[in-house]
Amino acid sequence: MLRRKKGIDLPQVDITEVLGHVPSPVKAVPKAKRERRHREPVPPRLGWPRPFAGRAARPPAVPVFRGSTGQIQGLYPWLYGQSMPPAGTYIGIDTQSGGSFSCHPIEWLKLGLITNPNMIITGVPGSGKSATIKLLCYRLMAYGVRSFIVGDIKNEYAALARHLGVQPVELGPGLGNRLNPLDSGPLGRNLPADPALLRERLDEIHRRRITLLSSLLVMRLGRALSPTEEAALSLAIKHASGQATAATDLVDPTIPAVWALLRDPLTDMATELRVRGADVAELREMIRPVADALGNMVQGSLSGLFDGPTSIRLDFDAPIQTVDLSRIDGRGDETVAMTLACVSSWGQAAIDEPGGPVRMVVRDELWRAMRVPAMIRKIDSDLRLSRAQGTIQVLSTHRLADFEAVGEQGSEEVTIARNLIASCDVRVCLRQDTAPLAMTKETIGLTDTECAHIAAWSGEHVGRALWKVGRQPSQIVQTVLSQRERQLFYTNERMVA
Repeated sequence: MLRRKKGIDLPQVDITEVLGHVPSPVKAVPKAKRERRHREPVPPRLGWPRPFAGRAARPPAVPVFRGSTGQIQGLYPWLYGQSMPPAGTYIGIDTQSGGSFSCHPIEWLKLGLITNPNMIITGVPGSGKSATIKLLCYRLMAYGVRSFIVGDIKNEYAALARHLGVQPVELGPGLGNRLNPLDSGPLGRNLPADPALLRERLDEIHRRRITLLSSLLVMRLGRALSPTEEAALSLAIKHASGQATAATDLVDPTIPAVWALLRDPLTDMATELRVRGADVAELREMIRPVADALGNMVQGSLSGLFDGPTSIRLDFDAPIQTVDLSRIDGRGDETVAMTLACVSSWGQAAIDEPGGPVRMVVRDELWRAMRVPAMIRKIDSDLRLSRAQGTIQVLSTHRLADFEAVGEQGSEEVTIARNLIASCDVRVCLRQDTAPLAMTKETIGLTDTECAHIAAWSGEHVGRALWKVGRQPSQIVQTVLSQRERQLFYTNERMVA
């Protein structure tokens, strides 16, 4: 029989001395009981299947009635049109909804609200038309939009330009400043090395030059140029620039240089035009009317303005640029129209700079520029190319009847002028007289209610306008100006004693 040995007494050691401090066990916190959410019973689509529970085995076909706000305002009087999305700079207050109204034609184009960024603004003098345009120029600067005033005949934009640190360019008799409308501008610099691209660039520069001179001559002669006259004018421009002789260094021709070649043609010109025996004297007689008309402009209407190389420089990197033409306002409508055509052609060279910023081109007092038939076609072309060029074309006139006064009824000029309105997807109608309002209604497509709003505005409603943005519902907007803007945009200084 085996006996268990007695255990040996081992030394007792406190475990805390070996392991150190042992944390006390964490007591488990009981989870809080979730309160059961009382849910309202949701009936099925056809109702509860019990008596008097509104169960319908088949929902009834409820008829839908549509009506205008003028018809159903008795049922629900608090109706107003849908506001525009807040895209762009703040303009004013939507008087129908009480909300804010913003404007940026480029953003509207991106949102699909309009098909082109062009604008037309109409209103009688004193309705706030100029202030609205200046407001757009001033506030859209925050979005990187740069403005170019194509001929400031009334010198209304000088104060705004000086406030922004830009000195307006002044043109007029006795000032000594010259503009060469045949300047190539940025298109003539950094010419491409590829022969095909170079030829394309030179052809575009030449096309603009001959388009300008042809329009001026058509206005002076009162008739279209003959094929021989137009061909001689084209050759004179190419010889004056050196393009006809394939010169390595091309120069910007001036109008007097072109006139000198028309007055005394070269033998090469007679040969190119296939004159009998390359007789220079015979060619001179064939193009004498064109040479005399251009000479009269150089020595008369355009003398001291566009009869030499450009002596001024516009900083097109500035937020705004304007050409002050107030000194030539007394020379007659024909001279003003020619001057506007020259300034527009000269400024277009900078607008077409490849990769340039978005520019807003303002054509104020449009009725004066449209006295040149070729100018109407030029504006129509600019409106059609606004999306490709990244420009916002703004047309400003007192009334839409000005588009009917550009030529005889049914003429091509009148048809093109009417199409200018259709090429502007943003239309701003300020206060107008009752008689021209009928044409505005027909041309823009206003309703009787919209016409009633415009006709009801008096001289106290300065800056109130009806905005038609694409096919969106019209908005009646009251332009809101700050105190500083009121001082900059004020145009009645001469009316104050």
